[in-house]
Amino acid sequence: MKEPTKTLIYLIGEPGSGKSTLIREFTKDWEAQPFKTPIPHIVYSFNGEVMAVQFGADHPTFPGTDRLSYSVHAKATAFVSDSPFATIIGEGDRLTTTGFITGVTGRNIVLVLLDAERALLAERRNTRGTEQNETWLRSRRTKVNNLWNTAKCEKVKINAKWSLSRQVAVLRNIYEGKPALASREDE
Repeated sequence: MKEPTKTLIYLIGEPGSGKSTLIREFTKDWEAQPFKTPIPHIVYSFNGEVMAVQFGADHPTFPGTDRLSYSVHAKATAFVSDSPFATIIGEGDRLTTTGFITGVTGRNIVLVLLDAERALLAERRNTRGTEQNETWLRSRRTKVNNLWNTAKCEKVKINAKWSLSRQVAVLRNIYEGKPALASREDE
């Protein structure tokens, strides 16, 4: 029997694009068990079967990799590369780097960009009450664009103005190894 392909699905996008919301919705029917070592991660299971592992922490304000130390790159790369779990998911700014994506070995990597217009991003940040200065936001935009334009892996773009259910459907297709047909950029 063929061993399942190991996959890293990593969501990137500017602050307010909906990365955390999409992951929460995608995993909502799975039981979550958090662990603190070797890096913070959550094992999601359904009926006793491990469905996926999310590295990072669940937190109401800054979940995903945003709560990890800035020095986590080497540990995170090793964790993702060496983990026995078939599917690892991640999201957040901390590891939105070429060094992390190129450092991961032994996995099919799918980079998922939640793409949003600036007005929508500002509206969402305002709604959740987060204030980040324009210089910092510009640096995040550049960081996301640089990774998107240089990463040598499978890439899927999701329009952040799509319904959450449509975004989840695209993510589910990626998770199941199906083409992400709903991710056409023209919509």
